[in-house]
Amino acid sequence: MNRRNFIKRMGLGAAALAVLPRLNVEAEENTNVVFEPKDHGRALVNPSMGWTMHYYSNIISNYGSKLEPSDTLDDFPGLSTVYLRVPWSFIELEEGRFNWELLDTPAQRWIQKGKKVAFRITAQESWMRYATPEWVVKAGAQGYDVMQNHYWEPKYDDPVFLEKVENFVAAMARRYDGNPNVAFVDVGHYGMWGEGHTVSTTKIDYPLEVLQEHINIYTRHFKHTLLCISDDFAGHDKPGKRFPITDYAFSKGVSLRDDSIMVQPPPNSWYHAEMAQLFWPTLPVVLEHEHYHSSVERGAWSH
Repeated sequence: MNRRNFIKRMGLGAAALAVLPRLNVEAEENTNVVFEPKDHGRALVNPSMGWTMHYYSNIISNYGSKLEPSDTLDDFPGLSTVYLRVPWSFIELEEGRFNWELLDTPAQRWIQKGKKVAFRITAQESWMRYATPEWVVKAGAQGYDVMQNHYWEPKYDDPVFLEKVENFVAAMARRYDGNPNVAFVDVGHYGMWGEGHTVSTTKIDYPLEVLQEHINIYTRHFKHTLLCISDDFAGHDKPGKRFPITDYAFSKGVSLRDDSIMVQPPPNSWYHAEMAQLFWPTLPVVLEHEHYHSSVERGAWSH
């Protein structure tokens, strides 16, 4: 698939005004400097800003596999970050044996072009039974059969589950924490797709202490790289500016991402616009929109 069709299918595009200063040094001995900005017509990508392209979107065939192996979407204005979101079971194949190549291999071509990467590792998916590795279940982690018993949802406060999550996050941090090529890492082991909710499965509302512990596991090990939680940690459709869990995340230096806007048609195109007010003055905020074609089919994205 060529880039133009790929971008059209993804529904991604950007337009921005960028300026490139032209240096004109005056002849005086004091060497006054005069800047005369010129519009070069290209998008200006500042640190922690720009478009994010989903290379893996849970299923590894979404969407990077549709690109040519050398394609880095250089004609995509404002693209700054490539996002890799995959199930935990794809990375830790056996306890302590990691398939980091699944992340590192595609990351390299984007990093070589000066872009950054971001990660989410999930513990539950709606398309495979064990997003949490099956060896975790065999080790004694408790959970639930959900969605007509096709999929397994961990009991998110189970001590065996949390122990194995922490071991994984520690290993991930040893590899990636502080790497300047990593833009952010999501706190991803809680909820369907790592979004922080169980609304489509058990509908269990875990107490605040459990949600805090999921944040704590990541902050204990990622000391330098930005962390983010999904807005749905606070409840997938609860409106409001401030919630105990988002206040707690902010107090730990963890930022916010919205998963996702434009899932439903107006007036429910988004639920948590106000939630970002706490974060954006000091931390980058990540905004994710629904898969383009799904959004169009529901009437949530108009042309």
